[in-house]
This record gives sequence, C-alpha cells and structure tokens, in this order.
Amino acid sequence: MSGNSLNQYKSSTLPFTNAGSPANNFNRNHEATYKPYMRHAGSPSVFMPWYSKDPITNFGSYYNNYNTQNTGANIASIFAIITGALGLGGTIASIVSIFANNQNAQQANGFTRKETKEINRNTEDTTNINDAIDSSMSTAKNLSDDASLETLQAASTNLQNSITQATTQKNDAVQKASTADANKRTAIANKEQKQTQLDTAKNDLSVLTDALEQLKSTDTSEMSAEEKTELNKLIAAKEKEIKAKEQEIKKIEKEIQDLDKNIAVQQQIYDDNTAKANELNTKITEANKLMSQINKKIENHKDNK
Repeated sequence: MSGNSLNQYKSSTLPFTNAGSPANNFNRNHEATYKPYMRHAGSPSVFMPWYSKDPITNFGSYYNNYNTQNTGANIASIFAIITGALGLGGTIASIVSIFANNQNAQQANGFTRKETKEINRNTEDTTNINDAIDSSMSTAKNLSDDASLETLQAASTNLQNSITQATTQKNDAVQKASTADANKRTAIANKEQKQTQLDTAKNDLSVLTDALEQLKSTDTSEMSAEEKTELNKLIAAKEKEIKAKEQEIKKIEKEIQDLDKNIAVQQQIYDDNTAKANELNTKITEANKLMSQINKKIENHKDNK
C-alpha cells in the first residue's frame, strides 16, 4: 500500500461512517435510516437520510425543488405547540387527561358521548324513508293532466311503497318510544326505592353519630384502666360503623345519580321517537290523499280509452 493509502481509504469511504474517527464510527445500522440517493457507475452508493412527507413520521431532511426541510421540524413543532400551551412538566399528564375527559365530554345536547350513542342506537333512523316519501309526494303533486297511464301507475306504485315503508318505520318508532317509556318508569320506581334506602341510611348515620358523641363524652375520671380500654374499643367500633354507613350513603347517592341520568336518556329516546313517528304520520296522511288523487286520474284515463 502506498504512503498515502490511508487518505485514499478515507476519501473513498461512505460519508456517514466518518472513517478514521473510531469514536464517531458507531452507527453501523445505516441501512435502517439511510437509503441510496444517487450513484454513478463504479462509485460507491451515497446514502442520504430517509424521509417521509408525512409531517408526523418525517424525522429526517428531504429535498424538494432544492429546498431542504429541517430535520424533524414538523413533529417538533407539534409538540412545541402542546408543551408551550401546557408547560413541559405537565404535558404528558395533561394530554392523557384531555383524551380521558373527552371520552365522557358533555355533548351540545347535555348528554355524554356514551349517553348520546345509547340515544341514537335506540332511536328510529327515518332519514331515508323521509327522503323517499318526500320525493314520491313531490312527483305525485307535479304530475301533469295529460300524464300517460304508465307514468300515473308508476307514480302510484312508488307512492304506495313509500307509504308502506313509512308506516312500518312509524310503528317501529312508536314501539321504541313505548320501550323507552317503560324503561323510564322502571328507573323512576328504582329511584324511589333507592331514595327510601338513602333516607334510612341517613337516619342510621344520625343515630350512630349521636351514640359516638355520647361515648366520647363519657366521664372517665373514675374508670379503671380496663374500663377505659373497653370504652375505647366501643368508640373505635362505632367509628367503624359510621365509616361503613357513610360509604353506603355514597354508594346509594351514586346509584340515584345513575338512575337520574338513565331517566333523562330514556325520556330523550321517547321524545325523539315520538317526534319521528308524528312527522311520518303527517306525511303518511298527506301521501294517502295524493294517492287517492292519482287513482282517480288512473280511473279517468282508463274511462277515456
């Protein structure tokens, strides 16, 4: 090897290895993060940083019309916005809190997301049938006096199909409203029962509290050590009873709150289905009148032949 062989070796080695500087030559897994950028015949491949135009996954520079994008700038700016608004120390906890709270966030209608889903799941979807019956009625209203028999019969068939389907969905909405009303009545009865239990528990707590106060006010000046020990045991037992009763009260209050929410949800399901049923019933009534008019035109058309 010639005297300047070391320099030749260094100049022909891939740029990323920083050959000749062993302390920096640690990144051997370059295939995972670098890709061939260009290569001339007989020359080694030149690796450039891997990039993605997706701002979330772009951790390297990329070249677009000769303009270099800053390494990781996009994702860094995203977190900079978050940390700038929330403070670095509380960023992670705050992000977790944001997503957690959003799961049960109050919707515009006052219900949580979970409650809204339950309402929607138990409410008849009449969007398509409303469109269908509106279209069929519009066609029926705009039939010309000289419409052909085939056109009249087709309009009559379409309108009748819409009426039939609307009647079915109206009945389904009425049934869902009835179910919601029954569920609401059951929840109300359960709430009344729980309210009675709560009143009893609160009365029990009052008795226990009074008993504890009497135990604590006992004159111990002439008591023996054994008697004082026994008194302390009674006080501790009574405090334990009070704590258990307080927990029972909290549990019942939570159950009452849940029942109140359920009552509100069932009432909303009832109201929504009733409104949909009434809307369809109005359209069905109008559609039946149009149906009679079309049938008269069909009869007249046949008589004139």
